[in-house]
Amino acid sequence: MDYLKVYPQRKNYSPPWKSNDFYYLNPFENFIKSDTADVTYLKLFLEHRAHYNAFIPVYTDGSRVPTHSSFAVVFPDNISCFKLHPSCSIFTAEMTAALHALMQILWMLHYLH
Repeated sequence: MDYLKVYPQRKNYSPPWKSNDFYYLNPFENFIKSDTADVTYLKLFLEHRAHYNAFIPVYTDGSRVPTHSSFAVVFPDNISCFKLHPSCSIFTAEMTAALHALMQILWMLHYLH
């Protein structure tokens, strides 16, 4: 077995959510929700939509009540809503909504183009 080489795996001591390799736009980072008027958020949203007007808007939401969790995905021409198992958390609902939206986008790219 001289052809087999084993290399030690580099240890990563920081959790993935603390990695600096991921960058995203956050137009809300300078606003404190309790001190910001609703019209400011509306203006930011409209500016964002105007800048990315060539893209199809997709909205997702996950929610949790004592008896169950659920999520929804909204496209301009379709709304999907699903109830999840009672043990699912709000995080699971939110992530399932994002996953469902991405799966719908992949399906559209594959079958509609």
